[in-house]
Amino acid sequence: MKNRMYIGTLFLAMLVQVSVYAQMSGNPVGSQGAGEWTIGASASTLKHMIGTTTTHSQRLVLKSAWGLSNWVDFFVLAGGVQLNAESASSGIEDFEGKFKPGIGAGLKLSLMDENVSGFGLWVDGHAFRFTSRGSYDQAQIISGTAYTREYHLYYDWREFQGNVGITIPIKRVKFYAAGTAFNIWRKDQKNEYLVDTNASQQSLGESNDEYKSGLWTGGLLGLEIELPQRYSLSVEFLGYNKKNYQIMFGISQIGMNR
Repeated sequence: MKNRMYIGTLFLAMLVQVSVYAQMSGNPVGSQGAGEWTIGASASTLKHMIGTTTTHSQRLVLKSAWGLSNWVDFFVLAGGVQLNAESASSGIEDFEGKFKPGIGAGLKLSLMDENVSGFGLWVDGHAFRFTSRGSYDQAQIISGTAYTREYHLYYDWREFQGNVGITIPIKRVKFYAAGTAFNIWRKDQKNEYLVDTNASQQSLGESNDEYKSGLWTGGLLGLEIELPQRYSLSVEFLGYNKKNYQIMFGISQIGMNR
């Protein structure tokens, strides 16, 4: 909890103290012009149902973008991710990871200028990667003796996402929606140990596995509220189905074309 408060305070301080052009990780503001640099911050929570395991990840992310042209932005993402997992199997404690670094990169293309046509069309895509370490326990009875089976896990988690969307500005509010394609590629490493009541530990070996989600499709809805001094607040919901979704909140300082 202290880590989250520290990182969140740092993000807000950077936005307030540094005079830059900025936009949110999630909002569909188009390219701000060739050569302009942007920065923004977001906080989000994601839920994914993978087999019998439900994963939750809390994310605090900075986004820095560079206008390659008046229609194209290149951006990088960096921040912290905390991964937790809940198993549907009885007797198994939940996996709880700590905040670990996450990094990513992507492109955004503005296909139509909302200031000219009254609405904007855009396409974007990015890749994001983070790792997580943690463990969970399972109680076992062997020949009448109580044991604990410990599972020490390492996840190498990689995501790929693409969006095709539309923006509709109404006074100081921008509403947007998009169709989304999403893919997870994850590498897992698991070490198992058998622990008795005297805390003696016996290794049961190591296993490595790989998970590929296939292509998920869904929809994205959001709004951006303009505030004084080019600041704005954003709220975004991304859903693939009732078991897989993302909610994002953020603050930004939006750049203006020179």
